[in-house]
Amino acid sequence: MFKKIICCTVLMLFYSSAQAIENGRYNIVSSLNGLYLDVANKSQDDGANIQQYTATGGTNQQFDVTALGDGTYSIRAVHSGKSLDIAGYSMDDGAQVHQWTYHGGDNQRWYIDVAANGFYSVTSKLSSKALDVWEMSTQPGGDIRMYSWWGGAGQLWSFLPVGGGDPTDPTDPTDPPAGTDPSAGCGNVPSLSSGRHSINVNGATREYILDVPANYDMSKPYRLIFGWHWLNGNASNVANGGYYGLKNLANNSAIFVAPDRYVANGQDDNGWPNTNGRDMAFLRAMLDQFNNSLCVDKSRVFSVGWSYGGMMSYAVGREMGGVFRAIAPMSGALWTPYNDSGKPMPAWIAHGIYDSVVSHDNGITARDLYVSANHCSNNTVPVDPSPCVEYQGCDAGYPVVWCSWNGGHSTPSFSPTAIWTFFNRF
Repeated sequence: MFKKIICCTVLMLFYSSAQAIENGRYNIVSSLNGLYLDVANKSQDDGANIQQYTATGGTNQQFDVTALGDGTYSIRAVHSGKSLDIAGYSMDDGAQVHQWTYHGGDNQRWYIDVAANGFYSVTSKLSSKALDVWEMSTQPGGDIRMYSWWGGAGQLWSFLPVGGGDPTDPTDPTDPPAGTDPSAGCGNVPSLSSGRHSINVNGATREYILDVPANYDMSKPYRLIFGWHWLNGNASNVANGGYYGLKNLANNSAIFVAPDRYVANGQDDNGWPNTNGRDMAFLRAMLDQFNNSLCVDKSRVFSVGWSYGGMMSYAVGREMGGVFRAIAPMSGALWTPYNDSGKPMPAWIAHGIYDSVVSHDNGITARDLYVSANHCSNNTVPVDPSPCVEYQGCDAGYPVVWCSWNGGHSTPSFSPTAIWTFFNRF
């Protein structure tokens, strides 16, 4: 009996001192797609569905998370006061998640545990199954259900503290999300719009295509994503291809840019050789223009590209540490010259094993540079999607994911979702 008392006391002390997160009010955001946990239609009724949706600022996307003393938490929607609840006490994969008047049953108790890279798992005390984006949906309105734990991006969540104003009133102004760095253009009527633009850089006219969200809000800091074209490609190729498939996944949550190669004075670079530093100068000029003309989150600027575009992304990652937050090069190499900043840079890298244009060995060399710069170990763990792996022991906030896939000189079919998931880690 004495041993049982000691055991229970130790467990209680453990639970009270090892909370994964603090009690508080949070937005709960999917690592898969950046969409927010949401009570459908702002309903206050028992049985209202739990779904994912684009951020609205409404209190139907805010949840009060409270430790219950047994290692679990209650998760209650702010607008209704009702709890996340597994319908019918189901123990099955695919069980519906809805809101229901709080009663404290095991179908309303949730384990919230640190998973990987700052994300959390949310697991039911009743069934030990995880809160899951059903069928890996990337669409607003996608269902949230229960499923056996497998650790994919559809089961990993960020808990973002709600800040500013009266959090019970969705009409009150709120501060930008935690960790944002609003640019000088925030709060001003934008002086740039979607379309093709030109800018003078050291006497040369350079062009780019800009895609601003259709519902652009001048007070909201947006992610900024540069998509670089391949050899003999152009900005229109990237824009017409949806910026490597990321634009649809972003669902108006990011500003996209497709820069065009240097074509001036009778010379056509056909790619990104950065001759005399002119491509990096072009990039810096664009950044200055966007930061002053649009509302950009300067802490969330990203680069993606394939082939020569991948090479430019590698160069951006090395030269622009502290300016860019992460890169996603595919089928690239360290061929675009750069001045190394010496700073770490998160990198999601893909390269086909059978690439006959830019050899797989070139991808390995570039990967190893980022593994070293981010102070990662040589140990890896499998991550979604297969065959990707993530290096372990990297500097906090500077992961490296390597996807060596069974293909040639092309973009893998899994790249849009995987890259968007990676960018949403920051």
